Amino acid sequence: MILSKSKLRIFFTIVLIFSVFVSCNKDSITEEDSISEEAPVTEDEQVQIKKEILIDKISEFMPASIVNDINAHLEKVSGSMNNYSEYIDSCEQDLDFLISTIEANYSLSEFTDALNNVLENQTSLKNASYQSYERLGYAKSVEVDPGVSGSFGAILYGELHALGGGGIKIIYDFVNLDKEVYYYTLSSGGYSLGLGLAAKLEASIGFTGVNELLAGIPYHQPGAGLNKFEGPTKGHTYSISGALRILLGADVDLGIGISNEAYSDKSLPLAKDMAQINNGITSYSFVYGGSLSADLGGEFRLAYSSDQIGTISYGFEPSYKTFHSDRFRAGLRMANELLSSSPMESVMPASMGADLEAAALAIIYGNKIFSLGDVTTPSVATISVDEVTTVGCNVNGLVARDGASSITSQGFVWSASEDPTLENNVGYIESSNIGMAEYECKISGLQPNQLFYIRAYATNEEGTIYGESIWFRTNTDSESFIDPRDGNPYKTIQIGDQVWMAENLADDIGDGCWTFDSIESYVETYGRLYTLEAAIRACPDGWHLPSDAEWKQLEIFIGMSQSEADNTGFRGTDEGSKLKATSGWGPDSNGTDDYGFSGLPAGNLYYPGSFANFEKVGYWWSSTKINFSSAYVRGLTRISTISRREMYIEDGNSVRYVKN
Repeated sequence: MILSKSKLRIFFTIVLIFSVFVSCNKDSITEEDSISEEAPVTEDEQVQIKKEILIDKISEFMPASIVNDINAHLEKVSGSMNNYSEYIDSCEQDLDFLISTIEANYSLSEFTDALNNVLENQTSLKNASYQSYERLGYAKSVEVDPGVSGSFGAILYGELHALGGGGIKIIYDFVNLDKEVYYYTLSSGGYSLGLGLAAKLEASIGFTGVNELLAGIPYHQPGAGLNKFEGPTKGHTYSISGALRILLGADVDLGIGISNEAYSDKSLPLAKDMAQINNGITSYSFVYGGSLSADLGGEFRLAYSSDQIGTISYGFEPSYKTFHSDRFRAGLRMANELLSSSPMESVMPASMGADLEAAALAIIYGNKIFSLGDVTTPSVATISVDEVTTVGCNVNGLVARDGASSITSQGFVWSASEDPTLENNVGYIESSNIGMAEYECKISGLQPNQLFYIRAYATNEEGTIYGESIWFRTNTDSESFIDPRDGNPYKTIQIGDQVWMAENLADDIGDGCWTFDSIESYVETYGRLYTLEAAIRACPDGWHLPSDAEWKQLEIFIGMSQSEADNTGFRGTDEGSKLKATSGWGPDSNGTDDYGFSGLPAGNLYYPGSFANFEKVGYWWSSTKINFSSAYVRGLTRISTISRREMYIEDGNSVRYVKN
């Protein structure tokens, strides 16, 4: 059968349509089959997606170095966590909380700047970042300070002040990621020097806020809840303050300070009772506050102040808080709390962006790894020197921390110059008691009447740390001279090449000698007063009244220059204190008696019979006359210099002889 052309055309059209239909249907079936055969998204892939979302959020406002640290941390823990997906969810939740807090109180750009500042070592926290100091923390405290002070002067004026009080301190420990709360007491005594006008007695009650950067915090097992910040600290604060008022008014104060961990065996010690622990916890503070006061008088001032502060702190046990055993999440949570508004913010305001930078440190420390095996050098204090003899002393020290490594050696080292070391000393002694505790050693074999600097040391595998230096002087090797005329014994002392009587002459020779105010009981301590002629006449064999040149020889030996010695009036710096006894002059005027001269304020007699200056001044004759009616004397007073002046030869003064 032969088909016509028209029928063939219809046939081929039908075939073509059928082919297209079959082809389209086949493609549709293939695509559906392909979709149905594609593998489902795994749980690991879902976790990876969540992790990438978390990293993207972090990257929006944190520097690349921190993002890389966090990413490395997440990669590290991914293989060791059974609940890694839940962990990523928790991290994202903590991050969202932090972002919300930042945006509510600051801005993300401000927080980014804070992170960069800390990383670049340019923080306002005493210009110190985690790169400058090791093992950091941050503290905020508020205190109430009642005090008294008094000042007087014109143009240049001085002020003495005393404070006492206490406060509450919140410590954020970045090393252990703990929050700890303490209450503390403090005492402060200091001085101010300023320009202006002042005549004032003041009683005040002040408010002070303190932001502190802490350094040198030891690491411990997470959740241990150790009282790391209890105990005394010793330091100083430099402040500037201003006030303009009459009778009633207010002060405003700003200051910076530094304080160190210290040791004391007293419950409420003063600064002088504390031994600083070197390589212990140190705080760098910014202080701001003010006070309301009631004055007698008025003032205008711009002042520089320095305080010595002694603080005892006590931890509130229930307030210890470990943010989390995982350091990354703990850092997020601590940063969030540092930036959150709270009722305490009204009395603990942030200063100069300190809270922002502290929160940045929390994030950075959340990515630092610590372990109990991290070895540091020990923490050491030189506590005290006592029982000083002519050839030795007893010295006490403390190893407060061993630096996570066994102490291999500890003891004391001493020298005639400051800051002796094991490599540069005149002697050292190793303690038989090794470890973290107080220890003591008895030192012998020293020379009499010598000045020494001594300090504790302790060594572990990381190195040697020394305590603060304490100076002491061995006792003088004094002898006794017995006056054969009356049997009176007199102590003697060698100072340089001279041998001096170490007590005032007490021999009653009749004419030309007196007891002060005719009170015989004074003689045993203060001796008698003599005219120049009587002093020469009373001299025992083998001795003589020192000349003016011999007095100068003594003064130059103990530190006075030749030009100073040749002057008259008050000369030198502290040579008078070196010759004054350690008691008998009053609490602020006693000497150090460095050489055993033991000068006392026996007073004097002005011719023809007026007693004066008892317990205020001591005068001693020289044999050198200036003219027929006067001679040179040496005087010690309540200040620290030595007087060289002339006195009438009929006056009555104390007498010391020099051995021939």
